[in-house]
Amino acid sequence: MKAVIMAGGEGTRLRPITLTRPKPLVPVAGRACIDYVIDRLLMAGVTDIIITTGYRAAQILSYIGGGSRYGEINVVYSIEDIPMGTAGGVKKIEAFLDDTFIVASGDVLSDVDFSSLLDFHRKRKAEATMALTTVKDPTQFGIVGIASDGRIERFREKPPREEVFSNLINAGIYILEPEVLRIVPEKKMFDFSKQLFPIMLETGRRLFATPLKGLWKDIGNPEELIDANLRMVKRKGYYLSSIPKEQWNEVDIREPFMAEEGVKLGVGTHLAGAVLYSGCSVGENSMLEETVVLEEAKIGKGCVLRRTFVGRNAVIEEGAVLENCVIGDGEGVVAGAHLKSVRIPSS
Repeated sequence: MKAVIMAGGEGTRLRPITLTRPKPLVPVAGRACIDYVIDRLLMAGVTDIIITTGYRAAQILSYIGGGSRYGEINVVYSIEDIPMGTAGGVKKIEAFLDDTFIVASGDVLSDVDFSSLLDFHRKRKAEATMALTTVKDPTQFGIVGIASDGRIERFREKPPREEVFSNLINAGIYILEPEVLRIVPEKKMFDFSKQLFPIMLETGRRLFATPLKGLWKDIGNPEELIDANLRMVKRKGYYLSSIPKEQWNEVDIREPFMAEEGVKLGVGTHLAGAVLYSGCSVGENSMLEETVVLEEAKIGKGCVLRRTFVGRNAVIEEGAVLENCVIGDGEGVVAGAHLKSVRIPSS
């Protein structure tokens, strides 16, 4: 079975995190975001994956390669020099899609059950099946109204609040039959949710939807990326593997917590919801709450970081206080700085 992973977006709302990496490679609980969807596709019986990509494509190719790191799966790529939209990008590789196939997003945290979606699609004899999930604020997504059998009755992309009729949203995961791509024009910007699905709905095609099973989370901004790290760490368990036992009584650690190999914690460190990547260090008497610190970053003594994302090799000097901040790879914050809702660099 084949699957298409859409991985071409620039992730502009995640900057500066995505200034140095494509959004599918942002870290979530020790792995790249795209790793979770590939693992789940493999579990569903997918043997061939086509990744459509554009922004920083070389990094994705270097990281994933031919797919051997994941097991018995073959990965090839479609490079988009000019963005063609979600459906337009899949139309470009139509010749490779000769049977029922899966479309998924590589830049959304998708630790989900694709097998149940496939079963639903086949039982309904659908031409297209959309995976659904629920969110608190559906105005930023495509909302869906369905009949008792799952057939889509109405669809609205990013409605104003007064026009919201459902909190069920399009999760950006689809099961498709090849013939639906005949609707998509050649070499033209075309989108699944904005154009293809409304056309299918208007013309009475077999368009269905069902709630997905598993963890789905948008990581469109730094706050959501921090939440995704904490939720996935909590889902995977409590990690103390890299902290020497003799240090456990010298620091205060509260779940969820993850520390990769080589993490160094100073005496009196307080951690309440922290995700610490390999080689980073936190100075004595510092406090980190709901914070992610990437590889080789250094947090000085007596710092306070709340709801903050710290990039690779970044340096936060002694006594700095950061709240709701994003510090890019290799950037620095001077001693004693007090920052709130700041991104460095700013663009």
